Amino acid sequence: MDFTEPEHIEHWLGQLSQLESTHTAKIPSFLKPFHISTLALTMRRNNAAYLNLPEETESFAITMNLYQAAGVYAPREGNRSRNGYIPVELIREESNVDYFADELVRILKDAIPNSFIAKDVHTMFLEIIGNCFHHSGEVGGIYGSVCAQVWPNGQKMQVVINDIGMGIRKSLGQNAHLSEELRSKNCCALATEYGISGKLGHGHSGYGLFIARELIQQNNGMLALISGDELFYFSSNTQTQKKISAPWSGTLLVLELNTDRPVDISKIYKDMPLPEGFSHDDFLN
Repeated sequence: MDFTEPEHIEHWLGQLSQLESTHTAKIPSFLKPFHISTLALTMRRNNAAYLNLPEETESFAITMNLYQAAGVYAPREGNRSRNGYIPVELIREESNVDYFADELVRILKDAIPNSFIAKDVHTMFLEIIGNCFHHSGEVGGIYGSVCAQVWPNGQKMQVVINDIGMGIRKSLGQNAHLSEELRSKNCCALATEYGISGKLGHGHSGYGLFIARELIQQNNGMLALISGDELFYFSSNTQTQKKISAPWSGTLLVLELNTDRPVDISKIYKDMPLPEGFSHDDFLN
């Protein structure tokens, strides 16, 4: 199974833009969590009243909780086993961030055996999901969404976290020390660098996206980060930084990992200096 390409994500965001303007879009026959998650938030943002999907995608959309997350009528009840997937769930309260991090750690541990992915990965997800609230954007009490799926036969999994906040460029712009870099760099690429945060030292280590990138590099996986009209794509074979024609209002993070390659984030933290107020015990088991 191949990784999702940046063109696939960019094309889908174009379809969501078309959906907002014409109420129609071309739905792919093979839906992934990034399709489900962004479609749900787009419909919420536009107060959509109904969702009419092609027959071949309807059953999967029900299983992945798309109708409920989008706030529209579902044709029938779906499977709630949560085996090999996390149906799209809306991020509404900051008190639930720990729950979402736990769920993502659970599916990661189930999908990639013999890996060191407990407290260290939990801390990474806590910071990334917490950004949904720190970026201060919400629609009807909804700040973002989380979704994930494992494809055992394809030996891949995808994790998606997205929000409808101010976006990375505006968030990093709160840090005066980053002004010069923001003038010349893609903000999404910059956000994955070591110690980068709009609120560094105010409860933020600036490590969330950096550790995610290091995890992907260790696993030979894929990371795509989109915010506004800027896209950063990172994999073992390529890096892409570009402007896109159909912006995402907020921040969209897509992670894809090889489930046949164990990961050990402790190796990433081991030689990494920590900011004031943090210790290795905050990250490692």
